[in-house]
Amino acid sequence: ARTSMMPEPQMPVTPVAATASAKARLLDQRSQPMTLEAGFCSIASVCEKLLQSWGGVIRAFPAVPDYWHDAYFSGLRAEGAFLVTSRLKDGKVAFVEVGSEAGGECQVRNPFDGPAELLDLVSGESKTLEGEVLRFGTTAGGRYLIKPEGATLGEEDMSPPDFGEGHWFGVKRRARF
Repeated sequence: ARTSMMPEPQMPVTPVAATASAKARLLDQRSQPMTLEAGFCSIASVCEKLLQSWGGVIRAFPAVPDYWHDAYFSGLRAEGAFLVTSRLKDGKVAFVEVGSEAGGECQVRNPFDGPAELLDLVSGESKTLEGEVLRFGTTAGGRYLIKPEGATLGEEDMSPPDFGEGHWFGVKRRARF
C-alpha cells in the first residue's frame, strides 16, 4: 500500500539520471527559481509608490504613475511609529490619516495645493497648517486627519475606491480581440 500522496512515476528514474538532470536544471540560466526575496521586493516596491518615510518626513503617493487616478492604502507603517491611511481620488490626495503609536512630532509633506486642515480625531480640535512640510505634535494613541483646507469629506471620500468586479490579480477587463 502506498502512503505517499505523490503520483507514481511514469517511467523508472535511476539515481544517476536524476542527478544529471538536476545538475542540468541548476546550470540552465533560463529556469531561475522564484525566491522569497523577489516576491517580497515586488510588494515593497508597490508600498514605496504609495508611502515613503525617510528623513523624518512622511510622503503619501510620492511615486505613483500618472495613470493611477484612484488608489487607497490603510495602515502602512511609517518612521516614528506612525500608521498612515490615505486616498488618491481623481489624481489628487483626498486625505491623509495618521495614527500615532508612540507620540512625538509628525512631519508630513503637504500633498495639497495649498493650506491643510489638521483635525485631531480624538479631541475634535482643528487647526490650519501651511508650508511644504506640515508639522504637528502627536500623543500616543492619537489619530489625526489631514485634508485640504475647507474640504468636506464624505463617506465615499474616506473609503477605498470601487474598482468594480475584480479578482486576486486585479480588475477584470474584457479581451480586446
